[in-house]
Amino acid sequence: MLRATRRHALAALAVCLCSLAGTAVAQTAYPSRPLRLIIPFAPGGANDISARILADELGRALEQPVVAENRPGAGGNIGAEAAARSAPDGHTLFWAQSATHGTNAALYKSLPFDPVKDFAGVSLIVQSPIAIGAHPSLPAANVAELIALAKKEPGKLFFGSGGNGTTPHMTGELFKMLAGVDLVHVPYKGSPAAILDLTAGRIPLHFDGVQALLPHVRSGAVKALGVSTRERVAVLPEVATIGETVPGFEAVSWFGVATNAGAPQAVIERLSAEINRLLKEPAVRERFTRLGMIVTGSTPAEMDAHVRSEIGKWRRVVAATGAKIE
Repeated sequence: MLRATRRHALAALAVCLCSLAGTAVAQTAYPSRPLRLIIPFAPGGANDISARILADELGRALEQPVVAENRPGAGGNIGAEAAARSAPDGHTLFWAQSATHGTNAALYKSLPFDPVKDFAGVSLIVQSPIAIGAHPSLPAANVAELIALAKKEPGKLFFGSGGNGTTPHMTGELFKMLAGVDLVHVPYKGSPAAILDLTAGRIPLHFDGVQALLPHVRSGAVKALGVSTRERVAVLPEVATIGETVPGFEAVSWFGVATNAGAPQAVIERLSAEINRLLKEPAVRERFTRLGMIVTGSTPAEMDAHVRSEIGKWRRVVAATGAKIE
């Protein structure tokens, strides 16, 4: 019986050692070739610029190129589907964000991918605050005055966004729900066209990323009434958060890295460790903060939990406001 016990112990030890060796091999062999980072939107703008910063820095850390590949269309769904169908080996990464892994699950009747089941979170990267921009002629200097004006003239105030289903659009819908006001959404084909009409006074309000509105706020062509983050943003410290007037309000464009859900856990952990190490480097943080973004970082589990939370949140907003893709 003693010999049998020893045999079992040796066998168990061998299995354990093989498992550890296999993990070590997975870690040392990865990456074995260049990686690609699928960006589900067109070149230019916060999505593309921030993704390329990450691709550049991560490529140096992994000693393999990380090639940014734009796959725009259908509100980010085309790129997300391509990533979901990629080989589950961690060599294809996806620039996941608040549309593909948040609002789209609430707005579209069906998706060609499952943002929870088809993807494994690697790490959150940055948040991009949303601001309420107003034409200087609008008789409101802050969120409280905007709410009072909207309640005085229900259904008469229009707000623009870069398109149906974008995070700024959905932020506007959340504002309507929590502030109890009736604003009319005007979707544009991209942020630049909306900002042009805002500065010209053709629309009184526009929800957009802080980095897009910042030059116009600084020039005086636009006034910022509030920002969507929990805390005030460093580039506009004088502008109050919407939550200071509307308790519980928070909505941001967020960006993170995900990969195919079947990728080895050792690969996911290594990617996450490398990314979070990079996000602590002052030079890397500076590249993002210059764009008005807030560096976050996370564990894979924290990103997965964030995605589930975002999908639930925006489903509640859509149910309450009737927001839809037109």
